[in-house]
Amino acid sequence: FFFQAEDGIRDVERSRGLGDVYKRQDCVTLVRPVGDEKALREIQNVSYENLRPQFRTKVELLVKKVLCNVRPKTIEGQPLTGEMFVGLLQQYVTAFNGGVVPVSYTHL
Repeated sequence: FFFQAEDGIRDVERSRGLGDVYKRQDCVTLVRPVGDEKALREIQNVSYENLRPQFRTKVELLVKKVLCNVRPKTIEGQPLTGEMFVGLLQQYVTAFNGGVVPVSYTHL
């Protein structure tokens, strides 16, 4: 849980940091996908094969790590379905539109 006072200052005594919430951490550093600045600005038009080999290798490693280590998200012990996720998002949108800011991130 992250608790935030009305003045926007986090309650340190009741809050946990990200390291407490996310026990398994890993990262993959990525080089720039292309060397050319113009191509970088238009990266959506660059085919995967034309990306730097070092970038492709690291992206493939990242995908493998995610797919091998991801666990299904659950809410109250039930696997999160698309329908449940949409319902949760609707609840958050309703709360935000009503001027309420959710302070518990255990469902995300």
